[in-house]
Amino acid sequence: MGICYSTEVVRSTDDDGAPPEVGAGTTRRILIKRYKDPFGRVVKEEIIHLDGDADDDFPDFPELNIGPKPKPRLEPRPQLRLQPAEPQPQPKPQPRRQLHKIQGPAWDDKKLHPQRGRTGSTISRDSGIVDEADDGLLKWKEKEKLAPKPPEAPEQEETQPRDDLADEDDLGVTNYKRMKSQILAMGPGALYSDPDFPARPASLFYSQQNIDPRIVWKRPQEIMGVTQPRLLVDGISRDDVIQGMLGDCWFLVSLAAICRDSALMEKVVPRDQYMWQEGEGEGSYVGMFHFKFWRYGKWVDTIVDDMLPTMAGQQPMYCRSSDPNEFWSALVEKAYAKLRGSYEALNGGQAIDALEDLTGGMAESYDLKKAPGNLYQIMRRAFKKRAFFTTSKKTTQALTQHGVTAQGLVGGHAYSITSVHIVHSNFGDFPLVRIRNPWGDGTEWTGDWSDSSPLWNRVPQHERDRIGFTDKDDGEFWMDFKDFCQHFTEVTICTIGPDFDADAIADVDREWHQANIKGFWEKGTSAGGCRNNIKAYATNPQFALRILEPDEWDPEIDPPEDKGKCKVVVALMQEHRRSQRHLGVRNLQIGVHVYKAGKDPHERLQQKYFMYHRDVASSGSYINLREVFLRANLEPGEYVIVPSTFGAEEQGSFLIRIFTEKNIEVKPLRNQFNMYSYNCYVQDKW
Repeated sequence: MGICYSTEVVRSTDDDGAPPEVGAGTTRRILIKRYKDPFGRVVKEEIIHLDGDADDDFPDFPELNIGPKPKPRLEPRPQLRLQPAEPQPQPKPQPRRQLHKIQGPAWDDKKLHPQRGRTGSTISRDSGIVDEADDGLLKWKEKEKLAPKPPEAPEQEETQPRDDLADEDDLGVTNYKRMKSQILAMGPGALYSDPDFPARPASLFYSQQNIDPRIVWKRPQEIMGVTQPRLLVDGISRDDVIQGMLGDCWFLVSLAAICRDSALMEKVVPRDQYMWQEGEGEGSYVGMFHFKFWRYGKWVDTIVDDMLPTMAGQQPMYCRSSDPNEFWSALVEKAYAKLRGSYEALNGGQAIDALEDLTGGMAESYDLKKAPGNLYQIMRRAFKKRAFFTTSKKTTQALTQHGVTAQGLVGGHAYSITSVHIVHSNFGDFPLVRIRNPWGDGTEWTGDWSDSSPLWNRVPQHERDRIGFTDKDDGEFWMDFKDFCQHFTEVTICTIGPDFDADAIADVDREWHQANIKGFWEKGTSAGGCRNNIKAYATNPQFALRILEPDEWDPEIDPPEDKGKCKVVVALMQEHRRSQRHLGVRNLQIGVHVYKAGKDPHERLQQKYFMYHRDVASSGSYINLREVFLRANLEPGEYVIVPSTFGAEEQGSFLIRIFTEKNIEVKPLRNQFNMYSYNCYVQDKW
């Protein structure tokens, strides 16, 4: 019987990747590997000190070539911190919102269409100790004493828990056109002031009381050095995104990465918005702007005023453009901070989250030390297919002042990857990547292929022009791919659409479908935790998945083993956690599994089923990322999707996205405890 282990990251100091003028520190995180025997006793413990990009929920990254992994008998158990955790503020009780009980749709096997009706089952009272068998089933070894059957839930109105399931109105999502018309009706000169995100210290910080008295909120036309403020000056480019005194490099590198996609940026930054002394009539300046972010399954509009925090009325404290008259990037950052509750809530984060919020796509992070040999070819193809890239560097080398290495790289910091090219020189071809530091200054790589490297003297001018080489202190530089893999830690790739075959390229050329499921884990009813307690695990939310037909198979392209199967991507995202950091809310350790349905596909899988059967696909070990996902090739038939947290009784809301090439059907499976409705719907191709 094997020994399982688990890991948990502990952060002991803060480093948010901020520029040196704000005194960025270093981050030391501790990776704990604790080995346990089958009875839960600790037999060995390893402690590894890691220095790198700071985030409260920093995970381990998966390998790029995702494939089937051996299934452990029990899920790994999270570890205790090595030192007492600092006390965190407790969330205040929120008013409970009333919902009417709504039954989930039931299938009509003849018509294969959803119809209204009641579905559900009781929970098995059997439990025991299990072990894996070679045939994929689980052998039942020992049976515990039967527990009394849980009571039936009453037929009455149910309340939905608030926890981290916040209303859109609480997150700054409002109607821009309606509000602007109301301001215009107030007469000339009326300017909007956002009551939900006011120009006050609470919008800047949630943990500080003593604010620097030099911080002054100003509108763009009031800032020193601004002569003709505009939302956009000569369009949108990555040079418009320069990090200020806030540790949100993870968000800004993602924003800079998508600047090359004009269609996507027009969605994030809607046009026809005017600043001071611009526009007339309906287009007049009213001090109000709106921006769109993808938020848990849909694009939402976020409105802010143009009051920006400045240091003594000079330049903006936080994000700014290289042109002092341009303000789109500063206002996008403010709108994103509003969604998160404050500017401080953006300190430390994951580019994987920001890329999804800015694109609505799917993002994955990969460890460069475990990357396959063809990673550069994968990145080249993906870059041409509208994928976006970011990277980061852990603090593993001796640092000079301000956390910069001798080679000019910043430890614990995120970067954008803005180009991937093979350069043709007089002495051969070299695979290069272009990387941008969001500081936007001369803090750049100083090794081979840097701006001042003599290697560029052997590259013809027309070749330099082709790849866009420039020698400027703008934070952007080129690196040989081998040096890139040696000095950086991970790369995050975001695709616009599903990536069925794990090649970092969205399969947008194929017809595909998307099903979205919204639900939540509720304490006492549907927060069963992982399979370490199978009886509790059976109470987790369950969703029936019906695959109607296999994908089209091309013998010249597709492997033989894919014939007759359907490629499925299932993504599980936990919702609204970062916006409640001020309440001590952190990401949960989550995972998602897919099982073959039981004898009756309309009924929930019970405890006894999980004792004898293993999953057919899973997202791997539980991890505290905002989103995890799995890929699988499944035959047409009936399946059950089970999302869960690692620990039982952990409450939170979630979104499941299911991507397939062919049409599918999904519906919730409900027991007598789970009386809440789940919102299931199928969305056509984007």
